[in-house]
Amino acid sequence: MNLGIPWLLHAQQLLDQRHLPTALACFNLAERRGAAPDACSAGRWMVFMLQGKFEEAWCESDAIRHRAAHDSNRFWNGEPLRGKRVILRCLHGFGDAVQFLRYKPALQTIASSVTLEVAPQM
Repeated sequence: MNLGIPWLLHAQQLLDQRHLPTALACFNLAERRGAAPDACSAGRWMVFMLQGKFEEAWCESDAIRHRAAHDSNRFWNGEPLRGKRVILRCLHGFGDAVQFLRYKPALQTIASSVTLEVAPQM
């Protein structure tokens, strides 16, 4: 049995309740006890973002990327986009969508087409 899973679930509950310092400690403990490192990093990322600790949050993003686990939402493998069809997918909230949308004009100059995928409300 993975002893980290109960801690990971508890950490997520604490995060949902915005008990941020305690949630952070539980995400760390969950990882030490064997919970999935990417899930723990994602939880820490959210804690750090909510605390305004952006550099620490992006360190968690970098750690996830370096572990290179499969991500069903990641389609681009880093190959050049010139002449390719590109889908700009905004999987999170409106703020993230706005941030992604600012790249559309630049993408249109190199890609053969750019399709947007955003929340229906947008």
